[in-house]
Amino acid sequence: MKKILVLCLASVMAFSVAACQPKDSNVSESTSTAATTKETTEETTEEETTAATTEATEAEATEAETTAASSAPAEVTITAEVPDGWAPVDGSVAILQYLKVTSSFIVTEEKYFKSDKLDEIVIEAKDVFSKTFDNVVYEGDPETITVAGQDARQFVLTCDISDMSFKYRIIYVSAGGRIFSFLFADLAETFDGMTGEYDEILAGIQITY
Repeated sequence: MKKILVLCLASVMAFSVAACQPKDSNVSESTSTAATTKETTEETTEEETTAATTEATEAEATEAETTAASSAPAEVTITAEVPDGWAPVDGSVAILQYLKVTSSFIVTEEKYFKSDKLDEIVIEAKDVFSKTFDNVVYEGDPETITVAGQDARQFVLTCDISDMSFKYRIIYVSAGGRIFSFLFADLAETFDGMTGEYDEILAGIQITY
């Protein structure tokens, strides 16, 4: 039961931030009305200038497409070499997910942060975790590290869920214009004993793009 519970909790932690999608802004009714009125009163002028602006519009569209293509996030591949005893989770929707007794390791892509800067992402994530779980305690300050040569931020927290204490090591990695979360989770009482294996897993991560 503990193993199943930890797996579920790790998944919840990994996807909790992704669930916080930014809200879309609404177009005001007055702006829409004004635009419609202007379009109606200047219909003749627009018809006369359409031919003249077509080439410029097409050129701008082509330039925008070229810019978008060059700045689009890269295809990123993440692989891991894990110590003995870690088993992959069949059917997982995560990029990577492994279990060993009550310990869990999961990698997911984060698409819904408001910022693409790691320091700001950590602040946003910690706010979500603090509002979601009970008795959240962060150990020290977030650390700047590298994972497979990529810039990353790491922090550790403990929290209580269903009268049980859990510990998490959460790492956000920036690679190829994308943000990925690497999460290690276990019961608080056994988490520290797995630190060496967590470090070994991180050392065996390969990221290509």
